[in-house]
Formats: sequence, C-alpha cells, structure tokens
Amino acid sequence: MTSIEETSAECSAVLFEACANILPGGCVVPDKNLDQIQANILHDREEMALALVNESLTQDPHNLNLQAYKAYLLYLLDENAEALKICNHILIATNEVGISSDIYQIPKGFIHAVKASILLDVDDHTGALEALNKAIQQENHPFYSTLRACIYFVLEDFNQAISDATDAINRFNGYSIFSPDRNEAVSEMYAIRAISSMMLGLDWQDDFKEAISLGSEILQDLY
Repeated sequence: MTSIEETSAECSAVLFEACANILPGGCVVPDKNLDQIQANILHDREEMALALVNESLTQDPHNLNLQAYKAYLLYLLDENAEALKICNHILIATNEVGISSDIYQIPKGFIHAVKASILLDVDDHTGALEALNKAIQQENHPFYSTLRACIYFVLEDFNQAISDATDAINRFNGYSIFSPDRNEAVSEMYAIRAISSMMLGLDWQDDFKEAISLGSEILQDLY
C-alpha cells in the first residue's frame, strides 16, 4: 500500500468514527437495547455495542436496521469480510436500495457508504467509488462527499478530491447535528484538499494551517 493509500484509508476510518452520530438519534424505539447501543457507539465502545446488537438480533434476526448497525460496527472493529457479507445481504434483500430509518436514524445510502469504506480499506478503489456513487444518488449527504474525496485522493484524481472536499467543508459547516465531531471530519477534508493542491502545484498553505488548527490526524501522522 502506498503512502497515499494509507492516508486515504486512515482518513476513511477517522471520518467514519467522527461521524458515528450519523446513526444514533435518541428516539424512543421498540428495541429495548437501542438506547444503549447508540450510547456505546457515541462513546466509541464498539465491542459493547456489537454485543447488544447481537443480543437483539437473536430476538429479531431479520431486522435489517440491526443488521446495518452490525455491519457498521464490524467495519469499525476491522472485521471487513463479515461486514461486507452483511452489506451485500442487505443490498440483495432490498434490491440494491438499502435501508433508511428515521427511528434508527439510518440515512438513505448508508449501507452503500459502509460498503464503500470497507472496499477502500481492502484496496478495491473502483468498487469503493461505485458504491459511494450509489450512496450519493440516494442522498447527497456531506458525509458521503468526505468519503468520496478520500477515494478520489487514493486514485490520485486530485481535482475531484478537491471538489468533493470543498463540497464537504461547505456543507458540513451547516450541519450542526455533527457537532462537536464536525471539526474532526472537516479537518481531514482540509488535509485532503491541502495535499491534493500541493500535488497539483496549487496554493495549499491556508488549507494546511486550517487542518492543523482543527487537529487533523492525517497531517499529524505525516508530519
């Protein structure tokens, strides 16, 4: 794996954890474990959340929302093969539409986005881009733009990486739902934009400074 691929894969993982509250919503729901599952996700207790998801699935094994949670958590725990298997199962079961749920706070396109992150992690960049484009067709969410910026970055399509990173920065600034984790996601987009601009011979210093000021893990690791 090249340094660019390592940077992009790390960016994807950082973004997914930064945006964990794309899932939890604090709603009153039938599943007795859901509040605890969401709380554990928000506090980075993935193994505890997964144990509760598995407990719930023993009672409701065909619940695709719980299966989506499981795929997401397995991805965060680096269990990519099992996570991808669940994503594909959900997509087959829904005729490639995936699922969305206000109760479970799962946005449209989420399963495609999870699949894209897994494929990026295992260096299937073409498959990752295809999956992410399907997610964006369903919902043009700024979080999906951050992931696609990572994919274009690893493909060394720096112009497209800059375009998606800029879109994500502009629209994340209007998404207070992600606060305080928004800064973590935006910082990595400034980092992607700075490095991409540097590769193209464009001005990059301001984006670099902004990424550092927001605590970019990518730039801290590189420098």
